This record gives sequence, structure tokens and C-alpha cells, in this order.
Amino acid sequence: MDSLTELESLEEVARQQSEQPAEPYQNDIERWQRLFGFSYDQARGELIEHRSNLSRAPVSEPQCELARAEKEAEGYDKEAYEYFVNLKASKPLTTQIEVDDQTYLLRIDVDGRSIT
Repeated sequence: MDSLTELESLEEVARQQSEQPAEPYQNDIERWQRLFGFSYDQARGELIEHRSNLSRAPVSEPQCELARAEKEAEGYDKEAYEYFVNLKASKPLTTQIEVDDQTYLLRIDVDGRSIT
């Protein structure tokens, strides 16, 4: 990512953060409980952490538009979808393979920092 794109991304996240209330609304907490299987306290904590994370990758409007109909039907709003996309991107890919009666566990982090 070049410097200009990174600055634009940071500006977008900071703008979104300034528009959010300090304490998450009850309906946002309940949405995150349903979508992500969190307890009340976990959902509240994840919402607060997500909103304060200036390094998160924002979802662009074109990307959001592509997924809007499907994700809104599942109960997502833009903020929950952005959390979902960032969560999915940060999870490592893990798979088991068998070669010559030996089992290997292969793990590749999506961000490229770790290959096991």
C-alpha cells in the first residue's frame, strides 16, 4: 500500500470513528451477538475495540455495494460487515495434509508474516 492510500485509509477510519457514539447502542451489541456468537460483554468490547482501531482496513463503498443485498439479508450493517472482512483477513489459513502416511499441519497467515 502506498503512502497516499494509507493516509486516505487512516482518514476514512478516523472520520468513521468521530461519527460513532462512545458507548455502542443496544441494537448494535445485539447484532454482533447474533452475527459473531459473542456474549453481551464480548460484543460490547469488540465494538469499542473495532471503533477505536485506527489501523483497521475500511471497506470501500464499491466493495460494500457488491455485498450489500446478501449481507443485509443476513443482518449485517456496514460496521459489522467491515468487522467481518477484517476478521476474515486476519485469521490464518490452516489445513491438514497427508503424504506417505504422515500427517502435516500447514498454517499460512493471510498477511504473510507466518508460515508453519
